[in-house]
Amino acid sequence: MYSFTLQKDGPKVLHDISFRVSSGERVGIVGRTGSGKSSLTLALLRCILTEGDVHYDGLSTGNLNLDALRSSVTIIPQVPELLSGTLRQNLDPFSEHDDAVLNDALRSAGLFNLQDESDESRITLDSEIAGGGANLSVGQRQVLALARAI
Repeated sequence: MYSFTLQKDGPKVLHDISFRVSSGERVGIVGRTGSGKSSLTLALLRCILTEGDVHYDGLSTGNLNLDALRSSVTIIPQVPELLSGTLRQNLDPFSEHDDAVLNDALRSAGLFNLQDESDESRITLDSEIAGGGANLSVGQRQVLALARAI
């Protein structure tokens, strides 16, 4: 990504931002409220106009197919949306993957690091998830959203 500037109806939100992300690298964007995290993400996905150039894989995002650009980026919100049903249904709503693939995604996301193997209340693919993930902690919801992305 090359430098760009974003200014809405007030002071500049982001000014001369520049960073690189290597292929396959996962990056978390963190910061205080109002620091520009959402604006940066929206600029990366061409949802808002910026001054300057935003590049993805060495190409200006303005020259990329919008669907291709947006399908190559995964965003995990602070409060991920989870549906009422099993964990399996939340991870794979169209039943395209077997349990081994889903468990690998959960392992990669770190879910199994958060719970004890002998714990009877541990989360499995057959665990029921309440609407919005109300029966899970915010951290568990984010880990499940990461597993879904993986």
